[in-house]
Amino acid sequence: MKLWAVHYVLNLVWAPVFFGFQQLRLGFAINVFLISTLSVILPLFHRIDPLSAYLQVPYLLWLLYATKLNQSICKLNPMVEGVNEARLQADLCSDGRGYNDAMLEYDIKKLQAAAAKYAGL
Repeated sequence: MKLWAVHYVLNLVWAPVFFGFQQLRLGFAINVFLISTLSVILPLFHRIDPLSAYLQVPYLLWLLYATKLNQSICKLNPMVEGVNEARLQADLCSDGRGYNDAMLEYDIKKLQAAAAKYAGL
């Protein structure tokens, strides 16, 4: 049952990590661990009471879906210098002034890097 406790704690931690701290990749890793621990827990539950294992199958399917969704969100929000690009954009706009000099400089650097890559430099 220690593994179930670990799984439960991971489940409780996921939402604050993903939504609160906006750590998308850490949230994805937690989802992978949730699937891994549940994959071990299901056969253990089945030995004790098969019905209890079968009742966990919809939860497993939900975890698989949520993990795929989390992975897609990670792909749509690439990291820039170790920071989630969407979060960086939001932080730059958080002062309420809209598009500012920091955002312009960031966008210029991003365009310069894309142009250099395209030119083969």
